[in-house]
Amino acid sequence: MLFKLISAITIFTFPILLSAEYSKADIDLMFDMSLKELMDVKVTTATKTSERLSQAPSSMTVFDKKRIERMGIENVYDLLNFVPGFQVTRDVDIITEPSIHTRGVTSQNGYVLVLLNGFRFNEVAWSETTMYYNYIPTSNVKSVEIIRGPGSALYGSNAFLGVVNIITDDKQNRLSVETGSFNKQHTSFNYYKPFTLDKSFSLSFDYNKDKGEDYSTNGKDPREYLNLYTKFTHHKTSLALNYTHQKVNDFIHFNSTANSRNYSKNSTLKVMLKHDAKISNKLHLNTMFSYSQYNLDTVGLFMSASATGSHNMFIGPYTQSSRYDGDINLEYKINENHNLITGIAYRKEGVNYQGANTNFLSPDNSQIAPKESFYLGSVQKIKDIGQLNNLEKFINIHSLYAQYKGILNDKITTFLGLRYDGYSLGGNSINPRASLIYSYTEDTTLKLLYATAFRAPTNLELFADSPRSIGNPSLDPEKVETTELVLTRELKNTKFDVTLFHTNLTDIIRTDRRNDPSGHFSNINEGEYSLNGLEGELIYMLSDSIHLHATHTHIFSKIEPENYKDISTLTVNYAQPKYNININGIFRKQQDDVLANQNDYALVNTHIRYKFSNNLNLSFSIDNLLDESYSTYAPKLTVLNNAVINRGRTWRIGLETKW
Repeated sequence: MLFKLISAITIFTFPILLSAEYSKADIDLMFDMSLKELMDVKVTTATKTSERLSQAPSSMTVFDKKRIERMGIENVYDLLNFVPGFQVTRDVDIITEPSIHTRGVTSQNGYVLVLLNGFRFNEVAWSETTMYYNYIPTSNVKSVEIIRGPGSALYGSNAFLGVVNIITDDKQNRLSVETGSFNKQHTSFNYYKPFTLDKSFSLSFDYNKDKGEDYSTNGKDPREYLNLYTKFTHHKTSLALNYTHQKVNDFIHFNSTANSRNYSKNSTLKVMLKHDAKISNKLHLNTMFSYSQYNLDTVGLFMSASATGSHNMFIGPYTQSSRYDGDINLEYKINENHNLITGIAYRKEGVNYQGANTNFLSPDNSQIAPKESFYLGSVQKIKDIGQLNNLEKFINIHSLYAQYKGILNDKITTFLGLRYDGYSLGGNSINPRASLIYSYTEDTTLKLLYATAFRAPTNLELFADSPRSIGNPSLDPEKVETTELVLTRELKNTKFDVTLFHTNLTDIIRTDRRNDPSGHFSNINEGEYSLNGLEGELIYMLSDSIHLHATHTHIFSKIEPENYKDISTLTVNYAQPKYNININGIFRKQQDDVLANQNDYALVNTHIRYKFSNNLNLSFSIDNLLDESYSTYAPKLTVLNNAVINRGRTWRIGLETKW
């Protein structure tokens, strides 16, 4: 199947290779940056300061706006498939949602921290982003910076196996409309208005809807997404607001196949205030405050009538959680070769109310259970249920962190960092990092990286009391320790990175059903395992107008069955002054232990952009070009042998205007 991926991309690109005409215009169109400039692109996520990518104290991947546009990717989660060590698949828990796999570990429990312009995106009760953000549009993205590995020394909990920082493009005026498979309707709009040199307003709107693919007995997967982002900037202060709403009907929820009653609706609201102040030539102060609110309203078939002995049991969370964040960061430039960052952070987060959608509830509203006397006749939305009140708790987190950068000479740079996080309900975590960066030559860099990280237990893991799970307030944070060796090399037309990593995970929180004959599950700290792996990334400029980008990840160690030991991607981009053709693909190996009927498969996508003028573009995309029929593994979906069916070939065509 890897051969199939390479063959498919070669077949579609071979005519391009034969007809290539090379000119300076092609170079300017294809490569916004040279290989040297790619190594020296500025990033901020690894240190909270501006650093050259080649000197950042982390394994990192960066996507700029031009590359995202040329690939034709709509959703940031799909972009992560082209990051070494990362894969995103379709999964089912309470609802159907993306599941992030990182270096041989499934990250559904919040092992990856997602940031928007440096502000925390991860939700409170589930500790993840995918439950509330199935879709993060790229229409307002300037760049995406990804740390492959721990980041808790700067960011605290959830920066466990990776950090994804989405940086918005607040200075564009554009309108895009798309249509396609399943009556797709996609409109995105960006508006920027500068009032003075230091005062401006920006607005971004993205609405994406389709009627879904028909999977016969598994129903359809219609979806509707709305994302609104607005920002007002005055001098060094900015105030931003992000509102999202998503709706998915009929498809798989909980452990049931689709039916007319399954639905999921959620919304989020985030208000973000940021101020930068230059106190002196040596001191720079950055302050960030935010408020986040998350609303979830979902229901699915939980137990059939044959299991309850009377009626089908429907259930789903009806809940709201919120978070207050504050971060004060002080950068002190000691001299040209030495830099110190110190910071304090405070976070208060918890569940405002935990109700349920259900058709079984005791007369006194204290308990949900499949008893005939509790039957309500229809699904009802109930905000106050005694059994669930224990989840309505708030946690306070106080944090201190520091980071030192020292340039020892023209070849060696070192970073040292440490962060303390203390939790009001007991427990704390201290996480160090250390990095040694050696510039062997102007074109070759070696990095030796060490860091630890943690993930704090969620409200649900600590305090749940529901028909499905029982909390365990004695849980400890999960811990990870990672060592990496990174080689970056630039040749005449080639740049490659190779990363060897060793990761040791301890106090893993696992589901435990052994002590409850009723079928409830709880969670315990059980398990420790190590992972060794290799990540490779290659950029090759085949000609002035043809660009190849390949990645491969291999895990040497034994891994959990739902993860991938080998992942490969290949992207070919061909640019001409009037048009751009991009073909990209993902190769995944067979998962014999969990999906017996799923062979190796390759997902090939193509995106074509035609430029009528500087302000008008036409685009055409085909996703899953080969129409692969494939399923991905969902550990909790036993009703379908853990297999979640995915969409086949889809197409879309769009028109974009800029001004």
